Amino acid sequence: MRAVNSGQLEKVHEAYTNLFNFLKAKGDAKTALTVLDLQRQCRISLSLTDEKYKSMVQLPSKSNLFTDFTSLRKWDDLILPDSIMAILKRIVTEVENTEKLAKYNLRPSYRLLLTGVPGTGKTLIAEVLAGVLQKKLRKAKFDSIIGSYLGETGKNLREFFSNIAQEPGVVLLDEFDIIAKQRDDIHEVGEIKRVVNNFITMLDEYNGNSIFVACCNHPKILDSAIWRRFDHVIELPLPNDELRIKLFK
Repeated sequence: MRAVNSGQLEKVHEAYTNLFNFLKAKGDAKTALTVLDLQRQCRISLSLTDEKYKSMVQLPSKSNLFTDFTSLRKWDDLILPDSIMAILKRIVTEVENTEKLAKYNLRPSYRLLLTGVPGTGKTLIAEVLAGVLQKKLRKAKFDSIIGSYLGETGKNLREFFSNIAQEPGVVLLDEFDIIAKQRDDIHEVGEIKRVVNNFITMLDEYNGNSIFVACCNHPKILDSAIWRRFDHVIELPLPNDELRIKLFK
């Protein structure tokens, strides 16, 4: 505790690593996994207190519809199945070769829909893509986009798409079901249905170079027309034991 209280969290992190390796060598897998969880919490504390561990830097924004960040994330920050990593790296390769694809009237995969339970890495994927591509991460603020008055949300959506056309980046649509919910839900009011209509129309009309990463924990409530608007739909599984060990390390 003295090391933690004096701010020497990095030494604690190293001690957890050594203890994990010792327990693993002894065959005490259960205790080793407990140590890994403690190490993860220590890593979170480091990210909040030590500049060299910070991975996201918030930027000033001209619009209240976004929160803009510079991402310092890299591929090593992602621990995912190989099949999913291959898709993500292919997307990056396509974006990096936009001009070459244009010669054949092709466009990169600019739209990615991620589903899965909380904690499987959906938001982190957006951060890594922004970091690897060295693009601004633009997180949509749905609490500002969704208005209280009739027609206000449509106006905000037009401003939203106009803004990302002027300042392209990786656009993170977290909690995507807020704005893409089923239109045939009898419990929803007409304004919500108009919001979904407007969003789909504007997404179809958008022809810029921003990369859309939509994240949803409840894919069953998404409107059926949403799915085909995305180049890739990826369901992120819970990590198996092998991936969990890599993750905690």
